[in-house]
Amino acid sequence: MRHPLIFLPIILLSSCATPPDRIAPAPVPVGTYAALDCKQLEVEHHRVIGLLSASSDAQNQAATGDAVSVLLIGVPVSSAVGTSREAQVAAYKGQADELGQERIRKGCFA
Repeated sequence: MRHPLIFLPIILLSSCATPPDRIAPAPVPVGTYAALDCKQLEVEHHRVIGLLSASSDAQNQAATGDAVSVLLIGVPVSSAVGTSREAQVAAYKGQADELGQERIRKGCFA
């Protein structure tokens, strides 16, 4: 019979904060930015990319903190105390993707 503690590291690591590059974009409805012209789309895209960058940095810190805390104390602290920014990263990735698609639809790169 296998000892149940063998699976403890797997369980603990699976509850760690996800690195931002492994977070999928949240869906954003097509046409969300249809009312914006090319200049407005560019400004909004830059704003969202800035927010995504800041959220990704915070998420990277949470993921790193979780890995270290699991090694030291056996508990993913960032995930436990709610400092993970996974939902924000997903939302900003989805917004950035849709803004890019809207810019393509409107020919803003021409």
